[in-house]
Amino acid sequence: MSSSQRFKPIHLKLWIIPSVVVVLNAGLLASAWPAVTSWAHHRADELVRAGQRQQGSEAELNFKLAQVLDPRNELAASVVAASRLAEGKPGAALKVLDYATPGHIGTLAVTQTLYIQALLETDQITLALTNADSLAAHSQDQTQLRLAALAYGVGEQPDRFTAALRSALAP
Repeated sequence: MSSSQRFKPIHLKLWIIPSVVVVLNAGLLASAWPAVTSWAHHRADELVRAGQRQQGSEAELNFKLAQVLDPRNELAASVVAASRLAEGKPGAALKVLDYATPGHIGTLAVTQTLYIQALLETDQITLALTNADSLAAHSQDQTQLRLAALAYGVGEQPDRFTAALRSALAP
């Protein structure tokens, strides 16, 4: 059987038509992607606002859905991370926070506190100390200063522990 007999024009059509359909669908999907991500971020913001107005499991569900739609939403991620810490899963909490605030501790006080707590609970003391330095230097919040003092205590930094504790207990 010669090669011209194996590939008849009908066979080429069977390959060309699905290939064109696949390429066109990929182009359509690629052009719609910015609108889809914009919608997801907008919907996540709506869910966060709804979660702030509600209590209990409904609020937590709204924050979890918001975090799924927009993993970089820091407020939603902090609520999900707090839930993971309460469940005794500091590694999962740290993963959520690391994805929401890549390369830094976060901008919200609650995120910063949860981040250092998760680091301490996962025995990442050196990283916790580094972030505690930033927290102790820039925060006036009693809870954050106490957490920084705890990090210094765990990291065996007695001078820094005493200074942070004095700042936390100062009126």
